[in-house]
Amino acid sequence: MFILSLDGAMIYLFVYVDDILLTGSNSVVLHRLIILLQSELMLRDLAYVHFFLGIEVKSTAMVSY
Repeated sequence: MFILSLDGAMIYLFVYVDDILLTGSNSVVLHRLIILLQSELMLRDLAYVHFFLGIEVKSTAMVSY
């Protein structure tokens, strides 16, 4: 697991063998990182994740107080 704090956003990169899960708090920063990774590595953006390593993933809206 790698954690990146960039431009006020938190980005989380989970790697297991050849599976990568990339998520974060800012979609613009996340998209910039995906473009950067695609320029260096052969990878496919599969968009929304439903399962990762046998764990079901559910997306929720962030709530600010």
